[in-house]
Amino acid sequence: MIARDVGCSSKSIERHIKELADKKMVLVGQDRKNNTYHLPNYLHYHPYLLMSEKTYEFISGVRKQVNERELTLWVMVQGIIKRDEY
Repeated sequence: MIARDVGCSSKSIERHIKELADKKMVLVGQDRKNNTYHLPNYLHYHPYLLMSEKTYEFISGVRKQVNERELTLWVMVQGIIKRDEY
C-alpha cells in the first residue's frame, strides 16, 4: 500500500523501512498478515533528527552569506551526510 501511495516499488519501500527500523526511527510490528508501522515516543530525542534539525538551522543561517552550491559540494566532499557517527 505504501509503495502504491508514493509511486515506487515495494522493494524500495522494504529497503527504506528496514533502514529506518535499523536506526530506530520507525517501529515495525505485525497485525495478522500485515506489518504495522509506528513512530516511537522518543523520536523527538533521536540523534539523527536532532542533527538534521541543527544542520538545517545552520544552513538556513548561512545561506545568504555563502554560495549554496559551494556549501553543498563541501558537505558532500566531507562525507557528512553519509556518516553514522552523529
